[in-house]
Amino acid sequence: MRVLICTSNFHHKNKEGIEAVFKNLGWSFDYYDASKKIENYDIVYSPCHPIDASQYPKQRFIFGPHFSVFPDSRVTQINAKVHNNAVYIQPSEWAREAWTSLGVEQFIPVKTFCFPVNATKFAPLANVERNGPVVVYYKRRKPDELRLVLTELNKRNIRYIIFSYVKGYKENDYIEALQKAPYGIWIDAHESQGFATLEALSCDVPLLVWSVRNMNQEEGTGHPSVPATSIPYWDKRCGEVFYEANEFIDIVNVHETDKNKSALDIFVNRVKMGNYAPRAYICEYMCVKKHAKAWSYLL
Repeated sequence: MRVLICTSNFHHKNKEGIEAVFKNLGWSFDYYDASKKIENYDIVYSPCHPIDASQYPKQRFIFGPHFSVFPDSRVTQINAKVHNNAVYIQPSEWAREAWTSLGVEQFIPVKTFCFPVNATKFAPLANVERNGPVVVYYKRRKPDELRLVLTELNKRNIRYIIFSYVKGYKENDYIEALQKAPYGIWIDAHESQGFATLEALSCDVPLLVWSVRNMNQEEGTGHPSVPATSIPYWDKRCGEVFYEANEFIDIVNVHETDKNKSALDIFVNRVKMGNYAPRAYICEYMCVKKHAKAWSYLL
């Protein structure tokens, strides 16, 4: 198979992931420039911009996920229904459902495809003691929610380092902190895939995640009420999740051994007991081979 990748504002993590997928499949790929003709390729991948697929009946087109947060008029420019030779991808099932609920499939089918995580770069170090500060990840949530978490950590004299999505951070600093952290606490907005989360899990860092239930919980964006999550990819090996402030600090009754402890303290105790295996989850579900197989199902 020959693939033409038409890029503009392409997320570098997605770019790295899709290249790894094509290499795993043994497919050749080129990036578009004026010398490239669509007719010379089997598959055209355009993450950000529409192409009129009706003009190329012999080619298969895959679009997305970077057109827009919600469907706009660009999906109508693809003319996908003329030859049924195009699909749009969303990185998770909840994001796909958010689009299909708005009637977009009258113009183009929407399928789920997430991008693999670079588990070689984001990996734990051998024989390194996890005695660094706790990683606190903060993305577009109310400042009071961050303050609540930090207050509880300060009460317990727990050292932490904050990585803010909005303020930005250096990737090498993030990796170094993850490789030394005993665990992480996430105060996150909606995530269609959540690379920062998956990268932390890949470094074998268990997470306590304060997840959203709705896109309108995101600070400063004005999103409408749409069901959402901060953890589209997750299972019990990854850590724990909660949704309300009181769940983080109040006494909860789960097991007799956990009586009179807060959800935070229960999580920390379970980390110390080695109850989680986040990297095992990543290696099972986010490997390149698995995603290469998923890509082939899109065609």
